[in-house]
Amino acid sequence: MSSKNAVDVIIDGKIFTLSGFESDAYLQKIASYLNTKITEYKKDDVYRRQNRDFQHALLEINIADDYFKAKKQADMLENDVEEKDKQIYDLRHELIALQVKLDTLTKENADYNKRVVEYQKRLIKIETMMENSVSAPVSVETTVDDSVEEKPKKTRVRKTTVKKETVETPLEIMAKEASVDEEEKPKKRTRRTTKKTDTPVEE
Repeated sequence: MSSKNAVDVIIDGKIFTLSGFESDAYLQKIASYLNTKITEYKKDDVYRRQNRDFQHALLEINIADDYFKAKKQADMLENDVEEKDKQIYDLRHELIALQVKLDTLTKENADYNKRVVEYQKRLIKIETMMENSVSAPVSVETTVDDSVEEKPKKTRVRKTTVKKETVETPLEIMAKEASVDEEEKPKKRTRRTTKKTDTPVEE
């Protein structure tokens, strides 16, 4: 535990002894702040005309005002710091998640590249086999038995007749019907008439 410090300071022209666990510089800073406030108010005629108690009360009120303003600003800064800390925390978690995702994608990419290399090797092997099979000569040995003579096969050709359908035009149909009607009509008998002529008889 640190020991108390005792420091002699001058406030409004008087010597005071300040003691505390803070450093000597901090205690001197407090005394300097009070002297600055007193000097500012002594420049005001209204302040100088007031009695000693009123001057002390007015000085204390202004010091309290400075304190609350400083505290408000400190609270705002503290809230900002907390918000920034929260954002940093979220960003760190997001960064970790992105790093994990990046590692996964890197591993998958390596696997894909490995598979591509394997497929390329297989493709080269297949192409080489195809080239060898095309370039190699093909020899076919056939044995013919002279004792067996193959008889030529007779092929039978069947003649098929296709009936061609004729389509009659309307004029042909009408002519045909007219000829039929003419045949069905009864034949009229024709009578041969002979004219009698009176020849005079010569006596």
